[in-house]
Amino acid sequence: MLLTNKDYPTLYNSALVTAQQLQAVGIKAQLLVLDWPSALQMSMKGSVPWNFFFTGWITYVAQGGMQTLRTMASPAPVYTPPGGTAPPEFMKDFEEVSNGTTLAARQAAFADAQKLAFEDVMVIPFGVMPKVQTVRANVEHYIPFYNPRMYNVWFKQ
Repeated sequence: MLLTNKDYPTLYNSALVTAQQLQAVGIKAQLLVLDWPSALQMSMKGSVPWNFFFTGWITYVAQGGMQTLRTMASPAPVYTPPGGTAPPEFMKDFEEVSNGTTLAARQAAFADAQKLAFEDVMVIPFGVMPKVQTVRANVEHYIPFYNPRMYNVWFKQ
């Protein structure tokens, strides 16, 4: 069962294509299409009638770092693993990323946690949806980011 919604067309289309491809190889994949709030709420409950939930991560999450791992760590706000808790080896790495004493140790722990997330199919990245931002030529010091940051930005005189 593939849990998705039609409120976000990219999520629905990804689920639809995935279902069609699974069906083409003989897997009886079905879509469970709900509105976004219902799908999100269902994704966060421990007992669910679905196997894959189609969602998206905003730009800063897609680039990595603690926010990526946070969505899979216990207590998980997005990913709910069997039994309701993340694997102990994942949580060990998560704690090292959070509290490691050296940058090298935190980077190694992140790499290990990311590897476990892919191996345990906690997440499957399907693609990237870039966020395009533009500004007029007379705007100074604007730096593109997930949310437009308007501090230290001014018009050229």
